[in-house]
Amino acid sequence: ILMNSKKQKKLNVAVIGYGHLGKWHCEKVRTSDDAYLKAIVDPSSLSRSRAKEVYPETIIVSNLEELNGIEIDAAIVVVPTIHHFEVTQHLLEQGIHVFCEKPLVSRMDHGEALKKMVKEKDVILQVGHSERFHEAWERKSQISKFLDGRAIIKFNRKAVSKGRAKDVDVVQDLMIHDLDLLNFLVGEKPSALKAWGLKMVNDKWDSVTAEFKFPSGKVAFLTSTRNYVEEKRYLSATNEKGCLLIDFLNHKLKTNEVPGEGSEFVLSEKTYSKRDHLKIEQDLFYSSIVNGAPVAVNVDDGLKAMGLVEKVLKSLEDQKELIL
Repeated sequence: ILMNSKKQKKLNVAVIGYGHLGKWHCEKVRTSDDAYLKAIVDPSSLSRSRAKEVYPETIIVSNLEELNGIEIDAAIVVVPTIHHFEVTQHLLEQGIHVFCEKPLVSRMDHGEALKKMVKEKDVILQVGHSERFHEAWERKSQISKFLDGRAIIKFNRKAVSKGRAKDVDVVQDLMIHDLDLLNFLVGEKPSALKAWGLKMVNDKWDSVTAEFKFPSGKVAFLTSTRNYVEEKRYLSATNEKGCLLIDFLNHKLKTNEVPGEGSEFVLSEKTYSKRDHLKIEQDLFYSSIVNGAPVAVNVDDGLKAMGLVEKVLKSLEDQKELIL
């Protein structure tokens, strides 16, 4: 993606957090034409020794202070959500560009503070909403007509328990993907929201359904569950023009379209290519640093998704509909 990558020296990148997702991010940095994996930061000695085996050339340290004096251009933050704010803030203060995994933060005031800092320090902050990079969205004209007017939209995201992300509820863990897609696909603010949920393991919500109503008459139902019997990830939409189904797991886009007067419905099924979302996100991140390209998912996008997360959680706790 970088225009002048042959002349451009590679960006020195630090990956903060060498857990499940951090390992994948390190792999993408290593294979990038635009970035060099300069450092890995992880407080766990076990994680550090594992990282050292895979990346013997890379500087591996236990905390951010140990990066002082090392030339770092950009950092990828893949730590538990509760630490996103302090880590991202520290890096931005040093003038380091940051790609932070979703959710950006767990509190809106923290997000606003980061937004202010991005402006003051003139740095890039990109949020890791990877579901925006399905190839399906490049067929927006085929998709958007089924989301118009009084559409009924459903997002389902169900996962078998993986034993990870127990520090956050399912809204911040899984539903946030679909809350971001809802913002991305529906250019309209919801007017009301009601959520229902269950806690199955500890004091965190494990299964949640949220209903959003919009001024145009459309409604969206989002269901996220993380102890389900199988993996399911899809978007369906129905309106006067017909029906749409996007199966994110199997990369299928199906439509059943109302034709002209008197003729039969037209059923269509297409597959779309599976893509490496992490690699695409990283490439776009490096491009906005070097070429000044627009930030793919910026701090405002991250805050919008977080705003909806906060409202879903409020409706769950209060057990009532919120008028927005």
